[in-house]
Amino acid sequence: MRTLLVLLVLGLGLGLGQGLVKGLTPGEVEAFLQATDVSYERREARLFSVTVGGLKAWLELDWCEGERCGLLALSSGFKKQVSLERINEWNRRFRFGRAYLDEDGDAWIETELDVSEGLSWEAVREFVRLFTEKVLPRFAEHIGFKR
Repeated sequence: MRTLLVLLVLGLGLGLGQGLVKGLTPGEVEAFLQATDVSYERREARLFSVTVGGLKAWLELDWCEGERCGLLALSSGFKKQVSLERINEWNRRFRFGRAYLDEDGDAWIETELDVSEGLSWEAVREFVRLFTEKVLPRFAEHIGFKR
C-alpha cells in the first residue's frame, strides 16, 4: 500500500511539473498575448500596453537576467482625482491589487506575479484574466471612473 501511495505522489508531482514557466521572456509574453482576446501593443522591450473592455493597463516584465524575467507586473492609472480615504478603503477591502496615488494625485492599481521559481501557463493566464476582467473594472467603479 505504501509503495502505491509513493508512486501516486511521485506521478502526480511529475504531472504537475509539466509545462512550468520559470521566468518569462518578452517573446513568450507576446506569444501569450497573441493567443488571448486581449488587445495589446508592445511599447518597449519589456513593456506592453493592453486594453480590455475599454480600460488600458500596462504589462511589464521585471527582475530580469538577460532575456528571462522573474516578475510579471500589471498596472493601470486613471487621470482622476481620488481621495486617499477611497484608496485606503480599496486596500482594506480588496486583496488582489494594491492601490495608490501617484505624485500627480492620479489613482493607480497594480499587482505582481513571481514567475521565477515556476508556474503553469494556466496560472499566468488566470493572473492576467483576473486583473483585466475583474480587478481593473471593479477598481474603476470603486473610484468612480466613467469610461
